[in-house]
Amino acid sequence: QKFHLQRLRRQRLQLQNFHLQRLQLQKFHLQGLHRQRLHLQKLHLQRLQLQKFHLQRLRRQRLQLQNFHLQRLQLQKFHLQGLHRQRLHLQKLHLQRLQLQKFHLQRLHLQSLHLHRHHVQRLHLQKSPFLVMVL
Repeated sequence: QKFHLQRLRRQRLQLQNFHLQRLQLQKFHLQGLHRQRLHLQKLHLQRLQLQKFHLQRLRRQRLQLQNFHLQRLQLQKFHLQGLHRQRLHLQKLHLQRLQLQKFHLQRLHLQSLHLHRHHVQRLHLQKSPFLVMVL
């Protein structure tokens, strides 16, 4: 009976040891899983930070391109305004030139009318019967 009790005690101790080893193995396994999960979370966070950094870089590049495009448009607008001013100035000069030509032509026309009138008066005087009689 004493032998039987000792054997039962040994078996119980062996079961307890086995159970403890199993629990330690489970604990070790769970710790490993926990470490893996923490490592995966860390990798996921790093990936998210990298994506965030990449998106911020893309946003900055897009803003730079927009700024460049706006500057180019402003430059084109400024250039077109300059061309428009030049065209208006040339039109103004052309109109002034046309007005000057018109003025000169009117003056020449008046002069020719004056000369014509003077010439006609001289002809009339020459053909006048009074003059013929006096001569």
